[in-house]
Amino acid sequence: MKMKNIIAIIISIVLVVQIAAISVGAEITDLPPMVTAVASPDAGQLPLAVAFFTTAADDNDQDSTLLYSWDFGDGSYAQGKNPVHIYTTEGTYYATVRVVDSANNVGSDTVTITVTKAQLYDLPPVVTAVASQDKGSAPLNVAFFATAVDNEDAESDLKYSWDFGDGSHAEGKNPVHIYTAPGNYMATVRVVDTANNIGSDTLSINVQDPLLNPNLPPAVTLNGPDRAYAGDVVQFTAIGTDPDEGDFLTYMYDFGDGGTAIEQNPVHTFMDEGVFTVRVTVTDGNGASTSDTRQIIITERPLTNIPPTAIAQAHPTEGTNPLVVSFVGIGFDPDGEIARYHWDFDDGTTSDSQNPIHTYTQLGTYIARLYVYDNNGAHDVDDVTIRVELAEQGADPLIAAIPNQVAVLNEEYEYQVVASDPFGEALTYSMTGAPEGVTINPISGMISGIPTELGDFPITATVTDDSDNSVSATYVLTVVEFLPEDRRTRNSDLSVDRIALTNGEVLPIGELLSASVLVTNDAVFNFEDVTIRVSVPELGITKSILIEDLRSNRDELRNLFIDIPGDARPGEYEVRITVSNDELRRVIHREITVVPKDFRFTA
Repeated sequence: MKMKNIIAIIISIVLVVQIAAISVGAEITDLPPMVTAVASPDAGQLPLAVAFFTTAADDNDQDSTLLYSWDFGDGSYAQGKNPVHIYTTEGTYYATVRVVDSANNVGSDTVTITVTKAQLYDLPPVVTAVASQDKGSAPLNVAFFATAVDNEDAESDLKYSWDFGDGSHAEGKNPVHIYTAPGNYMATVRVVDTANNIGSDTLSINVQDPLLNPNLPPAVTLNGPDRAYAGDVVQFTAIGTDPDEGDFLTYMYDFGDGGTAIEQNPVHTFMDEGVFTVRVTVTDGNGASTSDTRQIIITERPLTNIPPTAIAQAHPTEGTNPLVVSFVGIGFDPDGEIARYHWDFDDGTTSDSQNPIHTYTQLGTYIARLYVYDNNGAHDVDDVTIRVELAEQGADPLIAAIPNQVAVLNEEYEYQVVASDPFGEALTYSMTGAPEGVTINPISGMISGIPTELGDFPITATVTDDSDNSVSATYVLTVVEFLPEDRRTRNSDLSVDRIALTNGEVLPIGELLSASVLVTNDAVFNFEDVTIRVSVPELGITKSILIEDLRSNRDELRNLFIDIPGDARPGEYEVRITVSNDELRRVIHREITVVPKDFRFTA
């Protein structure tokens, strides 16, 4: 009996061990997700928009509990299962998706994206010919000028040849030719690029018989100040006309102090005191000339300068937001003249206009300050108080009207949508109707991109606040193959002579990006409403300042400051500096490196 009990105990122990072994063997290991990534398309030309798709299977988790993250291989990232990304630089990229389950197991897959440059067709040069005069009596001296734009070749690679229509020919871009016999001549310039594509333009030249059509002299009127101080820069302007239509006029100045100039509207500095007779002589293309004179009195600058008096006025001075205020600046100077007005509206914006109009969008009390400067550098200040109260609840956001614009095919385009909300709510931007390659930043409202199709595109930009109130502005963007010649010429008259990132090109997160921009107007006319805009598109931040009147042969220095957001990722970012108005546009690019806030700089 004792032996039977021992055997029973042994059998029980064996059964328990076997059951435990079976239980342990049945435990299933939690495996990482099995991931498959697909890209459409996976190859193409710049700019290339790619839609990514992910499928994942996990042994324990539902799809809704899995976390998806993408690294597109070009320094950009995204969260989500099926993102869309635009590649803007040529190259081969490896886009990787990582999928994490509830047990922190990670599965991944990688797809290869190949991005190539956009292919352009080699088109013939676009040629424009201009003549100094197209009508006059023989012998007629004509200066010819040609400009050409080619989509593949630099201007130095183009070959110019002229046929003057009277049996004479010449090589070169800007020849001079004398027509000796009366008649109507067709002068043609041919421009050949490196692929032997030919572009041309033709001018009609009417050479008249000098016995039947004698040359008449031009007329001229000289304008300028009557008085100035020694050492001051003085502007003179001449208006010349010629009764013989098409005559080319040249100008020669004698300032009476030994100085001369050949511009139509020169500036001159008189260094000595006295009375000087300024003479301008205008000569037409056939040698006839006429002169006009005026006197200017140059005196010594007073030893002491009395400051000007500033008076600031505004209407209205209180109201609900958004509050549109008309400001009036008044300045008096007893011993000189007012040279400049400057307003600081106390909300982060300024103006150099004497009588600006400004809109306050946020609640508060503002001290608008007027600075008045005289021609000797002295200034005075006056203030006016503006009170902005709460507007009626439920008001829509505000959006500024957008003028119709022109963009160039396959060239960079951008426009900043300006909007605000009466209650300071966050705004979201959207857009419809844009050409391929042009998008809007939903946070900053910057419309940018490289249009890849020609035509007229009615675009509607919509801004929506957190309360779902929205407002829209519509404009037409015309995408052309080339800018008209007068627009290109005006663009060349404006130069951006200096851009300095005064805080350096390496900035910690949360610091200020400080940009100093010097703009020069080299034209003989003034530019109005010139906007300087500094933006970092990838961070969705922008800052702009308006120069209401950029005068001829003057330069303006402006400083702009932008906060680097606290949630910015460390890395390299493009800084885009745009100088533009309705007639011109210049874009300059710089780069900054954003580093962690606690980054230590080493020598």
